[in-house]
Amino acid sequence: MFNIGTNILALVFVLGVMIFVHEFGHFATAKFFKIRVEVFAFGFGPRLFGFRRGHTDYRVCALPLGGYVKMKGEDPDESLEGDPDEYLSRPKWQRLCILVMGPAMNVVLALVLFTIVFLGGVTVESWTEAPVTIGWIEPDSPASSVDLQPGDRVTAVDGETLETWQEFQIRVLISGGQEIQLEVSGDSGQRTVSVTPIAIGPSDQGYLGVLPPFPPLVDRLTEGSPGEQAGIEPGDRFVAVNGQEIRDFSQVQQIIRARPKMPTVIAVERNGQTVELTATPARLPEEQGGFGYLGIWRSIETNRHQYSFFGAVGRALSEMKRQVLLVGEILGRIFTGRMSV
Repeated sequence: MFNIGTNILALVFVLGVMIFVHEFGHFATAKFFKIRVEVFAFGFGPRLFGFRRGHTDYRVCALPLGGYVKMKGEDPDESLEGDPDEYLSRPKWQRLCILVMGPAMNVVLALVLFTIVFLGGVTVESWTEAPVTIGWIEPDSPASSVDLQPGDRVTAVDGETLETWQEFQIRVLISGGQEIQLEVSGDSGQRTVSVTPIAIGPSDQGYLGVLPPFPPLVDRLTEGSPGEQAGIEPGDRFVAVNGQEIRDFSQVQQIIRARPKMPTVIAVERNGQTVELTATPARLPEEQGGFGYLGIWRSIETNRHQYSFFGAVGRALSEMKRQVLLVGEILGRIFTGRMSV
């Protein structure tokens, strides 16, 4: 219930800000052209409070879902006097400017917010910006049934060149239940691999089952967890689990998930020495899958990006373009039947 309430409040806040800024664009442009604005409201419904300045009633209303602007003479059904300060008395180009400035202000808002975020600097996990080199393939996943191997590099999806894991993840995410063509290079040479990500969840998100390379390093442990009780320490590097050589952190997770309540021999490298430990993974509740877990967290490498003002503006424009194109592609897939509504 807490999450539902939080989501509702977040939705109200976001919609309120977006619609208010949108209406402010109409308001400011109408004022610029000297059209009489009778009401500029934040929210809808009954008026709670406000003030009047000139011909405009600035008010706050009961329902905080945006706002509205009421201009003199904007309704063709009302009696019009033909005064120059009426909306319908102004030239069409001015009325067009008033209409356009609403959505234009939303674009400006996005640009301002993104710029502020990038000016403050952003920290991202290093793997999201790395080339798409496969580190691990989940057993019984779509990727495990086709010609893909750890170490392969994916260079394109459906003919579109990819440079980072973030781009690859998005392509897979929007392709649930749809066959995609991967351009792959590796020990088996350059090849094209056809695979269909599984559609999961209420929004049919694509799941392929490939993960980036994650070094088998322990960053931290949950206090009181089975891993901590077994003597695993931050900074340890997994060498082997039950005699199986470890190359990737995801490999450790897969083995542990399959061994709830089962003693497991773990070899870690610590200060140049190999230390052998025995840990018994706990079992997650059945509603969470009933998998085994040790309470260990992988080491996370991050990149910190700091921008100048003009650099932040450029990055903001780039991010806006990326998201607009992505939304356009998703809508296109829905209308062409390649993605479920």
